[in-house]
Amino acid sequence: MSELYSVERGTIFAFKNEAQEGTAPTPAGTDAVLYKSGASIKTGREEIDRELVLPSLSQVGHLLGMYTDAGFSLSTEGRASGTLGTAPEISEMLQNVMGDVNVGVAGVVQGVTTASTSVFTVNGAELADEDDILIQVGTSYQAGHIDVLTAGTGVQVVDLLGTVSIAPVHGANIVDLIVDDTVTADSVATATEFSVATVGYTTGASLLVEVTDGSGYYYPVTVSNIVDHTTYQTVTVTPALPAAPATGDNVVINTSVTTVIVCAAPSTIGCTVIGATMEAGHILRIQTGASTYQYALCKTYAGYAATWSPPVSVAPTAGYAIQPGVKYALKSSYADFTSGCGFFYFKNGTLYKFPGSRGTAKFTLEVGKPLLIDWEFGSLSYAHSQEAALASPSVNMTTQPPLCLGIFAYFVYPAVGAAGSSTTSTILSATTPLEAAIGDTLIIDKGSSVYETKTLTGWNFSTQTATTSAFTGALSAGEDAYLRRCLEISKLEIEVMPEWETAMGMCNSYGQTAKIPVSRAVNITYDKHFKSDYELYARDNLESVEIFAVYGNTSGNIIAFDLPNVLRKTVEYKLDGLQGETITGQAYADSTAGDDEIFITYL
Repeated sequence: MSELYSVERGTIFAFKNEAQEGTAPTPAGTDAVLYKSGASIKTGREEIDRELVLPSLSQVGHLLGMYTDAGFSLSTEGRASGTLGTAPEISEMLQNVMGDVNVGVAGVVQGVTTASTSVFTVNGAELADEDDILIQVGTSYQAGHIDVLTAGTGVQVVDLLGTVSIAPVHGANIVDLIVDDTVTADSVATATEFSVATVGYTTGASLLVEVTDGSGYYYPVTVSNIVDHTTYQTVTVTPALPAAPATGDNVVINTSVTTVIVCAAPSTIGCTVIGATMEAGHILRIQTGASTYQYALCKTYAGYAATWSPPVSVAPTAGYAIQPGVKYALKSSYADFTSGCGFFYFKNGTLYKFPGSRGTAKFTLEVGKPLLIDWEFGSLSYAHSQEAALASPSVNMTTQPPLCLGIFAYFVYPAVGAAGSSTTSTILSATTPLEAAIGDTLIIDKGSSVYETKTLTGWNFSTQTATTSAFTGALSAGEDAYLRRCLEISKLEIEVMPEWETAMGMCNSYGQTAKIPVSRAVNITYDKHFKSDYELYARDNLESVEIFAVYGNTSGNIIAFDLPNVLRKTVEYKLDGLQGETITGQAYADSTAGDDEIFITYL
């Protein structure tokens, strides 16, 4: 039998991720969570009605099944921690529902860098003046000596004494030239086997071996076999060297200390970022001025090169900051999820435990109000015991919850240029006349991943002509263009609803051990204060919309949502008061790998 309890004041809630699914951890005071009134708790086990037919009109009593019919529901604010890069107090609840958390580290925008045979830029600050180094050029390494070293923001500029034969490329390794050993004449050297003084190399060691005495050319190899002798070692390496090393040739342990950086100027859709820790899905806080910032979704980050969408209006300047924050992403694979969350509540000296809790979340974003999250959890089991109160429970009372500044949905409609000047552009859509308004954005693809972005200061529907500030050149006929429509939303509801099934087995040793995600849905409802024919057009033509929302404007107190691919289902028109509409939709994966329906970042 299940019982439903409402929670009274004076009750403490705590959440803590489990090391093992279904085994309740020990909560600490810092695991307490600030919640709203109206929480409820359900205890008990599944009831099985037997439905047997007796000679009389009586019924046979039910049985209690193996499943626990226990769980809880509560509401919290989505407030941030107040400290940039620090997860909120509801972090473990978000991990439980979403499956993934990644704490980013801010980086610095790098300007234009080039590489020559004597001067190049490297990441980090590991090198020093007068260092002897090895520079990767192609498949080999060449020795060099640092003549002048100039420090920058997160980088160093190396000026060699002399030159190498080829300018190093982006990502090339730089290794400190610290000679660990030399090739000896204790055995006949070949391209795959030679002897060195005994230094304790192990199988799998990565080495750089000089193959021509005094030439400065070194080649990377891996030790595949070792034969120890009394006064030396014979090592076998792969791949084969270009030639057998000579007696006295140097052997260096291959430990890359830094890498070469070659990059173009920052653009409105990406730049090179030094010192950052981030990945695709992070919502980035991009510095575009001395005290101005814009937000975009990180699409790729590899080799220090970051790309994002949508484009920012101004390319960031070298030295500006890129902040990725703390990211939560919805995952598909059960292996990607953390173990279940242990839920606890304390009341009058009694500790109630709900291990193996899994659930769903509904986020309500409304302009001018704090973020509200409604949680529904089911648990593997339920128990209670008399225990001491939670020691020094602490909740976030100092940070004020940010208010929603505005929710924007971006229609990005492809078009082509028809005619125009640098400040007036006539664009054409292949499907239907475009609607636009002052404040929308016109994006022109100038080729080679260069996009120019301008805000509309005027729009003529009959001629499909946009007025903007000057582009670098007039829009040419047939040139790709995009119209980004900004739809102001007054209220947005996002339901993240993984469906959990309890793992059960026919043998007693398996039992009720875990809740497994078998499907999920991300449902969307939003209200707009004006009517747009594009809602019906987009629904009927399967045009997706990107929904982006930002709470707060103070560092450490910002919450950003991004749903890159939302398809509309229904449109309900409102004819009373402000004319508008309510739209329902669903977020879908934009890639075959999935896991990109929704991203939440605390900045």
